[in-house]
Amino acid sequence: MIDMDNDLKLVEQAKEGSNSAFNKLFNKYNRLISHVVKSLVKDDYDAEETICTVMIKLYKNIKKYTYEISFEAWIKTIAINCCIDYFRKIKNRQSKTESLTGLDNLLVDELSEDNRLANENLHEKISNALESLPKRKKRVVELYFFENKSYNEIARLLSTPEGTIKSDLSRAKQKLKKILT
Repeated sequence: MIDMDNDLKLVEQAKEGSNSAFNKLFNKYNRLISHVVKSLVKDDYDAEETICTVMIKLYKNIKKYTYEISFEAWIKTIAINCCIDYFRKIKNRQSKTESLTGLDNLLVDELSEDNRLANENLHEKISNALESLPKRKKRVVELYFFENKSYNEIARLLSTPEGTIKSDLSRAKQKLKKILT
């Protein structure tokens, strides 16, 4: 069982620069982080690299944690975002433009037969979550995550101010987090 009060104390101490408090938090949630990352990144080496990336991002961004969502949900979000970054790197290495289906095909190829059904369910959840977004926010998410466009490029493509694009993406991510968690 997660002790929220103790977590909040440790978060406050970590925000003030306590490495000991940060280490306690990381050790407490390391299993959760590993589970999230390893369920998405199947290569053991890449999964371990991604877990290290999560730890670094947590350390760098702990001061930005605002208590709007639970600390556990915040950690899951960072872990999922690091996995998305990992898949973006794969996509860039392959220098192909991949759609959501293409990304899923990449995942499916790496999964064993036993995990195929779980991946199909994940794809269905993600697809349904994306479909629930308003049209413009959905397009912003697609351009940013699946076509690897910058804020500036998206703003030009959609003839919309860059600040609006950032806002749309932020709100879309919040809605997707609520749906997927």
